[in-house]
Amino acid sequence: MFPFAKIPQSCKDMKKLIKDLGLGYNKIHSRLNNCKLCWGDRKNQQSCHVCVESMTWHHDQQIDYGLLRHPADSLAWKSFNNKFPSFASDPQSVRLGLESDGFNPYKIMSTSYSTWPVVLVPYNLPPWLCMKQSSFILSMIIPGEKGPRNDIDIYL
Repeated sequence: MFPFAKIPQSCKDMKKLIKDLGLGYNKIHSRLNNCKLCWGDRKNQQSCHVCVESMTWHHDQQIDYGLLRHPADSLAWKSFNNKFPSFASDPQSVRLGLESDGFNPYKIMSTSYSTWPVVLVPYNLPPWLCMKQSSFILSMIIPGEKGPRNDIDIYL
């Protein structure tokens, strides 16, 4: 696709290229069954019961109060379960909410430049974790002179 681009042929070549550019990277460990990324003091933890309990809260511990307290209470969630029963049958199937909104980073309204952060929210988590900033996943940032509008699917 890009005949002029010199793409590294190995992981070793890629690391050298990154180092030569002055960019670094941090190695992040994953748990034994790859359910969670861990760093710092947490990288040696072996138990995943906390992860499983949090990610299956919507299935195991949710109480139906007749109020919309969590996305699992919504008609859209229930409709999705009915439409895709094989996905819904596994309580650990990850459900993500995608959110995006553009803003002008320079606070000058006459400038047409905008930035569109795309954030993923894991809806499997209980409400007190689901909407915590530490649970949000900044998956990409789309910069440009104008917002992606209907073409956002190209980026996704």
